[in-house]
Amino acid sequence: MSESYLDRAMDGAREDSISGLYWAPEKISWLWYNDTVEKHAFILRTLLAVRPADRRIPAMVKWLLFSRKASEWKSTKATSAAIYSLLEVMKKKGALDKTETLSVRWGDVADSRVLKPFDWVERPLRWSKYGADAAKAPASAKVTKDGPGLSYASLSAIYTTDKLASESPDGMMNVSRTYFNRVKEGDSYTLKPLASGDTVSVGDELEVHLTVSTRGQFEYVHLKDPRGAGFEGTGLLSGWKWDQLSRYEEPRDSLTNFFMSWLPHGEYVLKYRVRPTTPGTYRVGSAVLQSMYAPEFAAHSAGMVLSVK
Repeated sequence: MSESYLDRAMDGAREDSISGLYWAPEKISWLWYNDTVEKHAFILRTLLAVRPADRRIPAMVKWLLFSRKASEWKSTKATSAAIYSLLEVMKKKGALDKTETLSVRWGDVADSRVLKPFDWVERPLRWSKYGADAAKAPASAKVTKDGPGLSYASLSAIYTTDKLASESPDGMMNVSRTYFNRVKEGDSYTLKPLASGDTVSVGDELEVHLTVSTRGQFEYVHLKDPRGAGFEGTGLLSGWKWDQLSRYEEPRDSLTNFFMSWLPHGEYVLKYRVRPTTPGTYRVGSAVLQSMYAPEFAAHSAGMVLSVK
């Protein structure tokens, strides 16, 4: 009987290659008695007890750790449940007294770190390059691990360039941007998509669509979308909006900010409008989406050029 209930629970799970195996949040998951993390930890411990060799256990562990990386565990009760379930997994794998060895190869960097069971790692292990050395560094690195534990690795670059950026590759979070010319035809308006290099007229009304998608659940996410120098936003007031996604919009002189305290798994389209005011050719920088809890999770749209006549 217990295994049939467990099968029913596992049937509702979803799996992602990066974030792991998870269940969709409950309708009112912020309530203490309806906590997503606590439920996840309970099912994980049950699966360990009933089927300790189940192939889905590592993916469930991955999601539990990722949920703490990209957001927070909402209560001490949920935190305790999560930690106990992770300790139970480590105990079953015999990992509590095992040493972990991490090896990094990145250009001329070849390093390894040995982590003993009771070592305290106060900050993430980090390897950095600056200035001319950074320009020569390859855009890929190889990280290997010897040990039964789970580790996350990322490679980030902070730089300035005059070149228009292309859209970032598919990842945990993604953002794309499309400009439309809002043209009145009779009693209605038609949105005509604009490509980089297209020309619009002074006074046209352009609608910007920012498509945001995530493969996990994030808290406190910032999206900033720059405007071309010859464009002005039609919305001048900051404030909260709740269509599709709860967010605080803040129009500024050169860009529009979007602050999202909760960004669940899925795809969302945010919209706002601008008008070209000054003739010329303008470069529009990339829209940038970034987690404020875990800034290594970020994405950007393609840049574009628009001419105004």
